Amino acid sequence: QRLSKGCHRQLRVELLQRGESINLDPDLKAKCSSDIKEFCPNINPGRAHVVECLRKKTHELSDGCRQMLFKREQVEALDSGVDYTLMSTCKSMVQIHCRNEKPESIIPCLHRVKDTGDFSTDCRKVLMQRQILRNKDIRLNPLLFKSCKMDIPKFCKDVFTSQLEGKEFEGRVISCLKVIFRSHKLSPKCEVHIGEIIREAARDYRQDPKLTQACSTEIKTFCMDTLAASLDEDNNEGVEECLKTKFVENKIENKVCKTEIARIL
Repeated sequence: QRLSKGCHRQLRVELLQRGESINLDPDLKAKCSSDIKEFCPNINPGRAHVVECLRKKTHELSDGCRQMLFKREQVEALDSGVDYTLMSTCKSMVQIHCRNEKPESIIPCLHRVKDTGDFSTDCRKVLMQRQILRNKDIRLNPLLFKSCKMDIPKFCKDVFTSQLEGKEFEGRVISCLKVIFRSHKLSPKCEVHIGEIIREAARDYRQDPKLTQACSTEIKTFCMDTLAASLDEDNNEGVEECLKTKFVENKIENKVCKTEIARIL
């Protein structure tokens, strides 16, 4: 049974308000109490600061906290209008560029115009964080999931069905689709979306979670000069090329990292 428009509108307001402070989400606060004490002890609970702090420590969180946080991220992925950090930071950009977009289309809309001259720097930073998050799990990217709904069971069924319940995909499904993209077998809509993800990852390696995780040590060892040369902390163009160069020079010894670099060559 569908909610009435009035009920749905009020629910969205309450979800947005819940996002403003961890104190307004008792379930998440309870599940993450030990994690908050360990990783975010002196963070002000307001303006979603604690939640954003937890997101930066995803791989170090307890299972219960991580799963509860992922559930919230799924809700926000379906309706960006309840993502407090995004909406408070990007309010003017949404009004100017994406006023008539559906809730699930706000992030793609902002992404299309993020490089225009009048785009807010703070909004761009939050937007990039959300793009990185969405590339970690296809379930957090509803438009991509919809566009590739026929391709996933056809080409990536084993990856999709083998994942343990309550665990994130860590980029595995999208990585699988990227491999199929190179053989030109994806459906047209899915191919467009995956092509865009590949191009964006070339500009910012963090949008390729498998590469980021596999080559974290190599990036610190070989590519710090490339990162330091960038005046924009959210523009990491050149890191992929740095890794490719070190791969060709046979300086990458980590087999997992070598596999991920070979995938993007």
